[in-house]
Amino acid sequence: MVDLIIADGVINEAYCLWERNVPFLYDILISHAPEWSSLSVQRLPGMEECPKDSQRLSYKLQRMILGVNITDS
Repeated sequence: MVDLIIADGVINEAYCLWERNVPFLYDILISHAPEWSSLSVQRLPGMEECPKDSQRLSYKLQRMILGVNITDS
């Protein structure tokens, strides 16, 4: 049990470090917390160029498939 608590602390610390460095790693990041955890993630082929926004920034849209495993229990 103590090992799990320590592991959770290490994971949370690593996540906080990553979150602080996101602006340096990526141009944009959109975060979404799904209702269930994803067992698999697959990027779909093709990437769309989105029109520039009001700040003259351009974006690319990448579609993904998230695989989850749920039960009715």
